Amino acid sequence: NILNLLISKTLEEFEETYRQMYENNRILMGFLHEIGIPVKKAFYAAVEFTLNADIKKAFMEESIDIDRIKELINEIKRWKVPYDTVDIEFAVRRKLETMMNELSKNPSDKEVLVRTQKMLELIRLLPIEINYWQTQNIFYNIAKAFYKDFLLQAKEGREDAKHWIAIFKYIGEMLYFNIDSVLSAV
Repeated sequence: NILNLLISKTLEEFEETYRQMYENNRILMGFLHEIGIPVKKAFYAAVEFTLNADIKKAFMEESIDIDRIKELINEIKRWKVPYDTVDIEFAVRRKLETMMNELSKNPSDKEVLVRTQKMLELIRLLPIEINYWQTQNIFYNIAKAFYKDFLLQAKEGREDAKHWIAIFKYIGEMLYFNIDSVLSAV
């Protein structure tokens, strides 16, 4: 535990140092980058560390700020720095699993359903392979438990049920399911 505290404190200090380097020199680095003058590796290290830390933190927030994450993705592309794929994948996966668990507890909550859809669309912007195994299991369990009820409601003409089905199918497709096969089996 003591070692973890020491490492954590050291990493916080590194992050603060890199963040200061990045913030204090961002305009100069951007100018040099745009006019074609090579930017020093030390500046790139600050950019890489800071942007990766920011995107990871953004996915760990209670409420996802889609616009902020898109800005970070664009900055990473602009600077052509590599993603910290392990840490970002972990943060994204955990957030998505949390959202899917929330959906499984209250599947008729349209806000949670739409938020999950938007999260998956956002994830598609990342050039990172996400392990969807647990999320796919949760999706399948939701389908087994609730899909038929929504399908019956949709057949009765309820527009909210039709909308739920459309979004739910789209989520399944983004999770790489053969959605017709999966939903016909439940």
